[in-house]
Amino acid sequence: MLLAMAALEFQIVDERLEYNADLGRACIRFYGRRSDGSSVALDVYGLSSYFYTNAWSAERTRLMNHEIEGACRYAKRCSCVGCARGPKVRDQIPCVEYKNGCSEFITSVEEVTRTEFVGYRPGPGNFVKVSVAHPFLLRNIMYKKEPWEQFFEIDVDPVVRFNVDHGIKPCGWLRVPEAKTATGHGLRCELLVIDMDAGGTFEVLERNDMAPWRVTCFDIECVSAEDRFPTALLDDPVNQVAMVDYIYGTEEVLKTIYVLDTCDPIEGVAVVSCETERELLLAVRQHILDFDSDVLSGYNSASFDLPYLYDRAKRLKIPQFMDFSKEEEFPVIHKVSSFTSAQAGTRETHAHIIPGRVELDLLPRCRETLRLRSYKLDDVAFEVLKQNKDKGVSYDQLYSLQMGSSAERCKIAVYCVMDTILCVNLLKKLKFLENTVAMANLCGITMQSVLSRGQSFKCTAFILQYTKRFGYICETFKKQSVVNEKGEEMSFTHVPFYDGIENKALGGAAGSKAVFKGATVIEPERGFYTKPVAVLDFASLYPSVMIFHNLSHDTLLRSRKEARKMGLTPEDIEETPNGYLFVKKAKKQGVLPLIEEELWAARNAYKKKMKAAEDELTRSVYDGMQGAIKVLMNSLYGFCGAKTASLPCVYISASVTSFGRQKLEEAAAFASERFGAHLVYGDTDSIFVTLPTDSNAEAFAISERIEEAINGPDGIFNKPVYVSNQSRALNSQHCP
Repeated sequence: MLLAMAALEFQIVDERLEYNADLGRACIRFYGRRSDGSSVALDVYGLSSYFYTNAWSAERTRLMNHEIEGACRYAKRCSCVGCARGPKVRDQIPCVEYKNGCSEFITSVEEVTRTEFVGYRPGPGNFVKVSVAHPFLLRNIMYKKEPWEQFFEIDVDPVVRFNVDHGIKPCGWLRVPEAKTATGHGLRCELLVIDMDAGGTFEVLERNDMAPWRVTCFDIECVSAEDRFPTALLDDPVNQVAMVDYIYGTEEVLKTIYVLDTCDPIEGVAVVSCETERELLLAVRQHILDFDSDVLSGYNSASFDLPYLYDRAKRLKIPQFMDFSKEEEFPVIHKVSSFTSAQAGTRETHAHIIPGRVELDLLPRCRETLRLRSYKLDDVAFEVLKQNKDKGVSYDQLYSLQMGSSAERCKIAVYCVMDTILCVNLLKKLKFLENTVAMANLCGITMQSVLSRGQSFKCTAFILQYTKRFGYICETFKKQSVVNEKGEEMSFTHVPFYDGIENKALGGAAGSKAVFKGATVIEPERGFYTKPVAVLDFASLYPSVMIFHNLSHDTLLRSRKEARKMGLTPEDIEETPNGYLFVKKAKKQGVLPLIEEELWAARNAYKKKMKAAEDELTRSVYDGMQGAIKVLMNSLYGFCGAKTASLPCVYISASVTSFGRQKLEEAAAFASERFGAHLVYGDTDSIFVTLPTDSNAEAFAISERIEEAINGPDGIFNKPVYVSNQSRALNSQHCP
């Protein structure tokens, strides 16, 4: 039943693709919180699901409708893109249910003009926009692609597509002028419904403030009776769970400890004694529901605390424990995957799908943000908070204390609450919540995607905002595998355009398998230096190079011969130090340089707002925004060099590093010729030079003169490439 309701505004917390079996329609569901603190959900119907292709026909529509109907009829498992509930039984599969009331899966075919994003084109071309009845049908079509067909943007996540099409910030604010209130919907908050096909609308608001989100930090204590690490499925119980709650923007924290067996009172903490572990687990679940948490956070909570709680609930046969999302009877989905990179090696990642709530694990965030020797909670707290936790309890004592008296269990409880308070303080001090919200809004992806998806997903979603804005379309490329010299199978994204790239430096064609060297490292002159060593650092070197030299997918050329056929002159083309060709900015500005320029300007604007902010809360929000922009600016270079990314372009990354080396060498030569500096080391965007003086004060003065000269009108760089002096001149410094 739907009832009319007046206008309202709310900030988005979570966003998901949902399927309404009763209506036979898909919708985007937003979970959010209003300024008054109340929780709300909004279902938006009338999604546009489409892709582009190079050619289509009426016969192709007929055949595709027939093939999809057959695929739906005989489907045994759901493989729908963005399906919120995971695999379902046959009678619940949207594909199967929908086919009964659908005569056409392809709803419209429209001729459009667009420009391919990969490779320079002098102008737009003719393409076909194919719209489908449901988002999940795109995957069915993608697998039926003919060899002669090109598909564009058919693999875009439906939530990302909706955000890009409507300019939505996934943690931003929405205003709904008029909506219907649904009843009997099975949510633990108010549900509003609008149908864009029936004239329903919403407005994206330009607000940077935060609603009073509800944050719960937690920590569990468990121990084995035997001399081993506790294992949930081997009957090592959860003995205590500490939960510290606070509302964003307030100082008050509510501390609760759930203890198996009795426990002495603790000042300022609500102590809840539970006779059984079952009672304890159900009390923890109810705590989350009663406080209505938007964010669940802990230290190593994603890979240890939450999975341990799940496994104990499974062992004790308490399926209702898993039902603590904002949707009733929706058990939490725990996904485990592995990630491998040259920098981080192989790591296991855990994602927790909890509709309406976001799981924010502090440990991986600390690993990404901080450079520390140890990432134990105590060590991180000392480095960041300058706090030493009273280690009144060691792990070896946990079992005996838990099995002891009420006073002894109280010692564990105090220890557990202290750990959880450290999590709250780290979350606030390092601004992880603000940074994650800012990154979600910047990239156009959900907060949970920021925390669980890779950099490639983030960059692709962000670039899509610009390609749509300027009429580009991004082809969906296939992954291929090759065997390297070591006999290892390596996967890469095959981009047909790259197969025709010629490179004199490589002796001919480069192709999709081209490789590039990473960041520049100039070998050090090892020794003990008694003269001051100055460190000259380039401000945002790689983004600067991309802007200055117009390096982008859409400015890349395959050869001079092809460039001439497109009407380009030698003056329109720049050849990089490693032999690749790009169109100059004077002829056409590339999308990536434009992105970097706009990000640079936006970051500077947020820095100014941060300095002018009158309160710490507003200052934290702006700091999170400028920090997220900085991360994204530097990520685009790495994204281009990732051969398995959806839009790889190693030619950009290779050119950036070659220009980077050139700039380092030119800066070192300039400092040597003009100021007598001697290069002793270089790394990525910095040079280390000795100066012709033994005086610290004079060394600082010379460093500043070098900086001014290099950036001045007679220097070797033009803006936006800068050099900033971040030196610490010392009487002696041992250079690596």
